[in-house]
Amino acid sequence: MNRLSVIIVGLALAALTAFYLSDEGTIDSELNQEYVYWAQIMTDNGIDISRSESLRVLNYAEMGADMAGRSNKFSNLIYVNALEKGNPMTVRAIVWHELGHYTFDLEHGECRLMDAERHTHEYYAENWRNLETEYISLLLQK
Repeated sequence: MNRLSVIIVGLALAALTAFYLSDEGTIDSELNQEYVYWAQIMTDNGIDISRSESLRVLNYAEMGADMAGRSNKFSNLIYVNALEKGNPMTVRAIVWHELGHYTFDLEHGECRLMDAERHTHEYYAENWRNLETEYISLLLQK
């Protein structure tokens, strides 16, 4: 690897590290309420959520309209697309989805809450109980 490549890789890693650590320890209060709700439901069903206790960042972030959220176990963070603020059922679905990846290593498609594609706000509102039940049933089988 030549010297220029090493410099470029170093700068890229520094920028990436700065991005992930810029929100270190920030938990949005609205998203925290969703986390607390999720944690209570999981605990009530006897599901171990200890992996989620290392979460340091749960916040909104600007991201493209094609992305609902993202999680990163290395940096202990979950971000929800800021475009979804004001859509409580969609935010709930995204938080549960990302916690599914983060806490349980769930993959896209394992249940409807883990779909790779985002559904409408109305879909989540109308189907929440079924989506929740399906998610919990999946976790109880693991």
